[in-house]
Amino acid sequence: MYAESLKWPDGLRPTRLRKLWFGRFAPLEQGLTLRQLSERMSQPYASVAFWAKCFRYPFARMQRGRKSLIDWDTADWSLKNCELARHFNVSGERVRQIRQARNLPPAQKQSDAGRRFREYVAANRRRLHKLSIRRMIVDSGAGISTATAYEILKKEGIKLRSHVIPWAKVNWQLPDRDLAATWSTHTAYVARMRVRFGGGTPRWNGEAFTPAQQKSYPKAIAAERDKAAEFRRLPRSGGKRAGN
Repeated sequence: MYAESLKWPDGLRPTRLRKLWFGRFAPLEQGLTLRQLSERMSQPYASVAFWAKCFRYPFARMQRGRKSLIDWDTADWSLKNCELARHFNVSGERVRQIRQARNLPPAQKQSDAGRRFREYVAANRRRLHKLSIRRMIVDSGAGISTATAYEILKKEGIKLRSHVIPWAKVNWQLPDRDLAATWSTHTAYVARMRVRFGGGTPRWNGEAFTPAQQKSYPKAIAAERDKAAEFRRLPRSGGKRAGN
């Protein structure tokens, strides 16, 4: 279908410039995008867009944004938005938008993992002050983040243990991941403390070990674990453990 049927808009006063532009649209088929019109006429995009609207040319509108690479048909919509967000590596707000666009019911307030962790908290309330949040998550078997676990513990009124690490006594020759696992904290946090305390580059940095390193590495890990275990048994002094 061609734009020869395009009518001059009622009430639009004909001028030399308007007739020139109308003549450019007349030979073209309907349904082209503004980008295609701009290329066909060799005219600026903004000018073509203005005159297309002026003459009410039925141009095709281009879909904005990138096409989603996620197959939302595979999503388990019985899960919470935060769980779907972690699964598809998107934000929780994006999941909420997709849920709303598909006219799906709101997400459940509590996930199965959250309920499992709450049951664990209720059953082990008296001994939780001795455990780290990561230890609680492992013991409960609940697949939730430390942030979610913290919020649940906070709402339940659980007083968490003080997590103080004697950074001056840490063996900075060990990689951040090993120190994080030994002291029950995050790798990124260890990396920040390494910079702050001038820990330098770790001796065991994930590259191939020399024969000497192969022998000393397990011993260094064992010594750091013993140090962490001993430190946790030390009594507090003035609100903080000695050595900080």
